[in-house]
Amino acid sequence: MKQDVGAGSSFLPSMGLYPQTIADLGLDPSAGEYHIQIRRQDGQPMHIPRGTTVQVQGDTVTPVSSTTSKATLYNPLMHANVVAERIDQGVDYAGTGYLVAVANGVVTASVANGSGWEGEGYVEYRVTQDCFLQGAYIYYAEGVDTVVSVGEQVKGGSRLCNLRSPMPHGIEIGFAAGVGEESYYAYHDGPYQENNEVTRPGLAFSNLVHALGGPAGKQEGPVVGNFPEYMPDGEPPANIRQGAGGGLGTTNLPNVSAATLASAYNWPGDYYSAIVQIQRGADNGSHHSHAAAAYAAGITYVPMAG
Repeated sequence: MKQDVGAGSSFLPSMGLYPQTIADLGLDPSAGEYHIQIRRQDGQPMHIPRGTTVQVQGDTVTPVSSTTSKATLYNPLMHANVVAERIDQGVDYAGTGYLVAVANGVVTASVANGSGWEGEGYVEYRVTQDCFLQGAYIYYAEGVDTVVSVGEQVKGGSRLCNLRSPMPHGIEIGFAAGVGEESYYAYHDGPYQENNEVTRPGLAFSNLVHALGGPAGKQEGPVVGNFPEYMPDGEPPANIRQGAGGGLGTTNLPNVSAATLASAYNWPGDYYSAIVQIQRGADNGSHHSHAAAAYAAGITYVPMAG
């Protein structure tokens, strides 16, 4: 919907509209450029220093750095072939492959066997990357074999554990408390009652996985608890960037359009624009669809111009 933000003053910034948006609004394109002035709902000035990215919600304006607003995060299941199961303290899955770090962090726990999670494996890391998740603890538990050690610095997208095969208990992934092996919910709102309750920290992690291209968990019971402070409404920012391979998590590329993928995987606008640019160089519809799917899976695809 927008072309740029920052015209006008830092107190009353404005944004220019794309020609298509002008047409969609039924405005006269011959009249010149159109700009929308950005105001708070209470009418007070924004006080935004130039070059600062902000999030606006109601009367609240929160400055965030460009690094934070466009941080690259990775689908933890991008190298796993899984079936989504229920949401409880975290999200349950069953399948094969391995799990990667969502973001840069440091390993805070690594248990090969005998954890409090079905007596199996457990790995936990704290996010250190400059993003909305900074400071959050994330755990992968149950049917996992850890490949990292406590204190190890990890990069987003790096392997943390393998999925066990056979896997009698599946796996569970979610937000941890950073205290022992407790989940965020168990420490802050628990104890967990084991009656198919959908915890809000579990729901938030499911939403994060889905936003990064993975399958969301299943809600099979009542929703309880509170969302973590870093995801106060349970939803990740709409403009997070997916790391390479995070879109589909598979090399089995279906014929899909850029618009379909942008909607399904909540792509930022610049991802969608990049796909459109690739498609404009394609010479048939098949190239169009494969370009979108390949780009989502982190595979470079340059179609031949016809």
